[in-house]
Amino acid sequence: MRLFPAITGSSPMARRLLLAGVALLLVWAVRVAVFGPHGYLALRREQAVYARQQRQLRKMETENRELHRDIRNLRSNPETIESIARRQLHLTRPGEVVYTY
Repeated sequence: MRLFPAITGSSPMARRLLLAGVALLLVWAVRVAVFGPHGYLALRREQAVYARQQRQLRKMETENRELHRDIRNLRSNPETIESIARRQLHLTRPGEVVYTY
């Protein structure tokens, strides 16, 4: 049993043209699958972007947790406020001497 019975009896030129057509179709399909807008290379680029965004998200979530902790401390812990005032504003209690260098 032949795959293409109508072609088996045709001329060698027709077979070569059919083979060339199939080869071109295969080359085009591979090109689209690899280099097309939704092909393998585009998929790899999108995966790299996704991984970079995931790392950035984790970093921002960590920073957000730290900021929430700082806010909680500023609202509830007077020692935190005093520490910031001493460090950033160089405030002192009466009778204290600050040495800066």
